[in-house]
Amino acid sequence: MLTHPESLIGFVFSGSYDSGKTTFMLVFQKFLCLLKKHPKAWKYQEINSLDCKFIRAEEFRYSLASYETFEEAAKAPVLFLDNLGYEEECTNERLAKTLVKTLIRFRSDNRLLTLIATPFDPQTIRETYGIEVAHRLFTDYFWCDCFRVESSNTKHP
Repeated sequence: MLTHPESLIGFVFSGSYDSGKTTFMLVFQKFLCLLKKHPKAWKYQEINSLDCKFIRAEEFRYSLASYETFEEAAKAPVLFLDNLGYEEECTNERLAKTLVKTLIRFRSDNRLLTLIATPFDPQTIRETYGIEVAHRLFTDYFWCDCFRVESSNTKHP
């Protein structure tokens, strides 16, 4: 998945709030940090770096910080983008949405591993970000529909 030019470049975790999307991404980030400590485990795969950046889309709400956040996110070999869609809930909605769309295009064009969590379904993504970005997300990424599983047998400490 990480080396072939025709392969998918990431994952989109779509689902309701509290369905574990962010938790899964944080666990995967920790796994990559562990792998990073043992280069022999991944160097042979022609992966240049396992450096990760975890950002929340709402960080694009603030004009000055959003450019710095964009630059860090664009450069990261592995990006975890959480809460796609939350950047809309701000006074700088237009700027925030433009930065997110540009970031998705840039990472797609450069085939950079990206994991995205969003409460949006495919139709809402198409309506919010437009056909081009939606097409990239639908064709370049694995889609994982997340749902909350509750059990009466689950005991919490």
